[in-house]
Amino acid sequence: MAGRSMVGKRVKAGWWIRMAPRDRRALMLLGGVFLIVFAGAIVFLRLQRVSAQRDEIANYQKALSMVFTQGAEYKERLAAKERREATISSTPLSFTSLIEQAENAAGVQATDQEEKPPVDDKEIGLRTRTINFEMRDITLEQMTQFLTAVESKPGHVVLAEHLEVRALRSDTTVPEDRLKVDYQLTTWERIEREESEG
Repeated sequence: MAGRSMVGKRVKAGWWIRMAPRDRRALMLLGGVFLIVFAGAIVFLRLQRVSAQRDEIANYQKALSMVFTQGAEYKERLAAKERREATISSTPLSFTSLIEQAENAAGVQATDQEEKPPVDDKEIGLRTRTINFEMRDITLEQMTQFLTAVESKPGHVVLAEHLEVRALRSDTTVPEDRLKVDYQLTTWERIEREESEG
């Protein structure tokens, strides 16, 4: 029994001895290449993981830096936003009286006034109101005076969102200083915000 096991060991060990030196070297080289590739893959994966962790740490550091160094700037922006919102009135603006006052200031007459239905955005707490009208046979100076009177209304934000200016008579060869102007005025009012669920 002991003799058989000794023979088996000799047979198993003999495959390496029986190989030609060139084959042994090739096999050793192949094993070495495999070990190098395996070690390289492990190192590459480890470096990738370390790089991802460094990026995450850098993001945390940046966030902390912004909190500590730019917190005052963020508060100032919030305060500026609140100041801007405070200029928007919650009292409805009468377009008719506003346009009439501006007409008297500029010496012009508005026609074809058409106020659109108001649009409420309860999410941000604003109501948008718009009116369209036109003026004929006015000068550039009168148009500027009218716009200045309208947009400088105290306690309200009023803007000319659309302004289409054309010469009153385009078929004349003489330079035309009389204008036809189509206006669209828009104002905003604060309304109660709708609390979002969740």
